[in-house]
Amino acid sequence: MVLVQRLTLLAANIWDGQRLKSEEEEKKKTDDGENGTQTSKVSGQLTPICKQYAILEIPNPLEFFSYCLNFQTIMAGPPITFRDYRTFIEGREAEDKNLNPKQRAYFVSQR
Repeated sequence: MVLVQRLTLLAANIWDGQRLKSEEEEKKKTDDGENGTQTSKVSGQLTPICKQYAILEIPNPLEFFSYCLNFQTIMAGPPITFRDYRTFIEGREAEDKNLNPKQRAYFVSQR
């Protein structure tokens, strides 16, 4: 059951990433002077959280299977986003902008 939740979350994040890419392409077209008054239909649909967790590149097979079969959460939750998983695996928790100084110091000390 957790795997279904994880795959659904990954699919939604990849879909949001594709929508962000199409939004950027539309912005480039309007910046090039084709139609300066045109507004993006996509930007109104994506929430800030969708933009934050959007995946712009499809993960390679090793990243995908390690995310799906992560031994820490394979039998029980919580389902985590691929972005959070990748940040944890790469050891970049201290770079999170939403951390207060005490939390950031904790993550740096645990490296």
